[in-house]
Amino acid sequence: MYISEEQLNCILNTIEKCTSNNIPTIILSIISVVAAIFVPNFIAYQQNKIALYDKRLEAYQQFLILKDFYEFIKSSSLHDNQGEATVISRWGGMYLSLHYSMLDKSYQQNHIILQPVYVLAAINRDKNMISSLKYLRILNNEDVLKRVSVTLENFVKALFTKPDEKEEQELQQKKEEFEKAFSDLMNHEENFEKMLKLPNVFSFNRMKGK
Repeated sequence: MYISEEQLNCILNTIEKCTSNNIPTIILSIISVVAAIFVPNFIAYQQNKIALYDKRLEAYQQFLILKDFYEFIKSSSLHDNQGEATVISRWGGMYLSLHYSMLDKSYQQNHIILQPVYVLAAINRDKNMISSLKYLRILNNEDVLKRVSVTLENFVKALFTKPDEKEEQELQQKKEEFEKAFSDLMNHEENFEKMLKLPNVFSFNRMKGK
């Protein structure tokens, strides 16, 4: 536990006061020391707890975006009646639209030229979220996280590459690999729910003696 210079001075002053036989003074001095040490540390702990909660909530919101994308592509196939080119376009369009918060005015005005840049930015954002799940203590399985990150990047990049017949077969394979990897990640979704219970910051029930 870290003790600041101010807290140390408070302890030294208390020791000095305790040389007297004034019991009330000693008691008050002890209380002041306890307050000087533990109250700031308690506040810092609660602030860190809230900050961690916010990070987990942000990661969960990004996870839900990928979940929507996963469910969208899983509900359709390259061989739907709409035609392969249309299906691929719809998948790519859905991925970008789910990252609408990143699509600013510049993209809207020059989307044909800037699309590769924004696609890469969206992929990197998703990969950062996926890797953060370990440090946020949502999931410690590095193998699952790596497979989701790699298969997502491979599939999305393929969506925005003009395909020929051979590449369309590879795209279908990349789609299936991403679906399998993300399905494994979804098996741990309950970890989010456990971590995202509202933090009992002020412990009202304890204060009431409940």
